[in-house]
Amino acid sequence: MAERGFFGWAVVAAIVALTGCADAKTRWGGYVAEQRSLVGASTERVFSVHWWTRADQAFELPYKPVEPGEPEVDSRSGNVFVGTGDGKVRAFDSRGRYLWEYHVGSAFDAGPTLADGRLYVASSKGQLLALDPANGNKLWEYLAGEELVTKPVVADGLVVVASTSDTVYAIDQVKGEWRWQYRRDAPSDFTVRGASRPLVFEGRVFAGFADGHAVALDAKDGTVQWAKDLAGGKPFADVDAGPVIDDEGRVYFASFATGVFALEAGTGKLIWTVERPNVSAMAISPDGKKLFVGGNGFAAGYRASTGQVRWTVTLGADRFVSGMAVVNGLVLASTGPGPLLFLDGGTGALRRSFNPGHGVWAKPNIHGQAMACVLSNRGVIYDLGIEARGAP
Repeated sequence: MAERGFFGWAVVAAIVALTGCADAKTRWGGYVAEQRSLVGASTERVFSVHWWTRADQAFELPYKPVEPGEPEVDSRSGNVFVGTGDGKVRAFDSRGRYLWEYHVGSAFDAGPTLADGRLYVASSKGQLLALDPANGNKLWEYLAGEELVTKPVVADGLVVVASTSDTVYAIDQVKGEWRWQYRRDAPSDFTVRGASRPLVFEGRVFAGFADGHAVALDAKDGTVQWAKDLAGGKPFADVDAGPVIDDEGRVYFASFATGVFALEAGTGKLIWTVERPNVSAMAISPDGKKLFVGGNGFAAGYRASTGQVRWTVTLGADRFVSGMAVVNGLVLASTGPGPLLFLDGGTGALRRSFNPGHGVWAKPNIHGQAMACVLSNRGVIYDLGIEARGAP
C-alpha cells in the first residue's frame, strides 16, 4: 500500500482576547481569540463570537496540534457534537454547556454526522459507531479494519464512509451491518494523505480515489455506473477534494495533480475542466452558481456552469486550504495551521481572518441563521454569528 503523507506543518502562535460563554468557561476553561485583519483585509465587523468552550481535555497540547474533525450541529436543538484528538466524542448544548462524552479511544480525521435521530462517528482505528445523541450511549459498532477518515454520509438507509486504503464502505443505517464496499488499488508511489468524502445523490454514490479516478456507484449494491480518469497517470493524482453537486446535474471533482472537473452526474461525461493543480478543498454556493476551490497557497472562485475563473487569491507558500464553507456570500476557508479566512465569494477579497491560536484545520459547520461552528486546533469550539455579506 502506498504511504499516505505529503503536507508539511507550519507553526502558528497567537494569543488574543474575547469574551466567552461563562457557563462553558466554568467547566472547560478556554483559549482567547479574536477576529484580526490581515494585509489587504478591511476593518469591518464580519462576525461575532456567540460562545466558546474547550472540547479537548488534553491540556498539554502537542507541539503542532491538529483537530481536523468538523463539528456537527443539531438544526433543531442547536446542540453541538465534536470528536477531538483525545479520543472522545462530546456533546454541548446551544450555549456551549457540556452534556455528555463517549470515549472512543482513537483520534478522528473527520467529524460526526447527525441524521434521523442518531449520531454517526468514524475513527482512525476503523470504528464506525452509532450513538444516541441524547446521552452518548452506543447503539451499534462496525469494525472496518482500516483507518476511516471521512465524515459519515447518511442517505438511502446507508451510512457511507471512506478509508485511507481507498475503500468506500456502505453500512446499514439502523442495524450497523455491512451492505457493500468498493475498493480501488492505490498507486505504488507516494500519495496525498486523506480520502474523498463520498456524496450520495439520487441513488448514486460519488467518490474520488488516490489513483486519480472519479467514480459513480449504485447506492443499492456498490456496482460501478461510471469511472473517469482525471489524472492521466500523473503522480499525486489523488481525487480527495469534492465531490460537490449542483441542481443542474453537474458533479465537481478535483485531482491534486491536474485540476478541477465538472462531469455529468448520470454519465460521467466531461462538461468542462480547468488546469489548477494542488486543490485540497472545494465548496459550492447554495444557488449552485459559484464553485470555490482552495489548495496549496491559493483560493479561487469559478462560474460553476462554465469553469470561467472569477477570481484567484494568493495565500502564501506556507499556507494551504484544508476546508471550505459558504455562508452569506462569504467563503470561510480553513488554512490548516493558519487562521480561518473570510473571503468575499464575489470578488475574492479578504474581508477578515479569525486566529484562535494554532489555526483552524477543520471545515466550519454552517447552521441556523448565518452561524458557523468552528473547532480550533487547540480543541476549542467557537460559535460565530456571520454579520457581513459577500458581493453578488
